[in-house]
Amino acid sequence: MSLDHLDPLLSTPKKLAAIGMLANVYKVEFAFMRDHLKLSDSDLSKQMRALMDAGYVKSSKTGRGQERQTWFRITRQGEKVLTAHLQALNALVLAELPPPAEPASSEELDAGVESGTKLTDKLTHTLGAVTGEHAADDRGTDDGAIGYL
Repeated sequence: MSLDHLDPLLSTPKKLAAIGMLANVYKVEFAFMRDHLKLSDSDLSKQMRALMDAGYVKSSKTGRGQERQTWFRITRQGEKVLTAHLQALNALVLAELPPPAEPASSEELDAGVESGTKLTDKLTHTLGAVTGEHAADDRGTDDGAIGYL
């Protein structure tokens, strides 16, 4: 498993979602993208500016005045980076893990419980010595400060 092909810019959900939208169409209009991603105008502008500065996205404007629209499209570089990023994510998620360790035998489990009980008793005794109380006698009470297993 390697993190080398993960693009840090695409590691944020908003940028990944935006470039993902653009990867599936020729171009997308600003208002449609904003509404679909449920972002504010300023937030979407910030995300798209970062993608444009990296060369992953291009923008164009059409119309005049109030009918002016901003359109975005993914660049070839953006397509390549997105593809590499998604492949790296898949490699991480689908990587073969080593087989799990053999389960412990009942004897090993019993020994672990016994040593855990001894450790708990020792800690309880130590706490009692520090506080001047005999905490071992209070094991069944719940004072809200210390929880026993």
